[in-house]
Amino acid sequence: RQYKNTVSKDGLAQYAFPIPTLTIGGEMDGLCRLTRIAESLHTQITLAEDREKSTRELPVTVVEGMAHMQFASGKAPDFVRKHDLRSEISDEEAWAAVAKDTACFMQAQRGEA
Repeated sequence: RQYKNTVSKDGLAQYAFPIPTLTIGGEMDGLCRLTRIAESLHTQITLAEDREKSTRELPVTVVEGMAHMQFASGKAPDFVRKHDLRSEISDEEAWAAVAKDTACFMQAQRGEA
């Protein structure tokens, strides 16, 4: 937890990443479960002293119906096949959603959103 390096006036840990960072989770991800993404939202944004800045610089999104392997393409490794959940959307829908979230994040970093 290298970047959890400051503390708020209330004693809550604060994140100070050196660059803006986007967290994208898949609702049906069997390897990085939704609860882990919820923890990111809670620690990076909900507990932040400056929520507006944290929302802009450390946004957290979830793609509904997306599984872990849909962050990639090709044949899933054995471990992923054994532990990932069944997706509810096509690969193309997942990739389009990730691309949209990424583009919005990049535009926000350039001050366009």
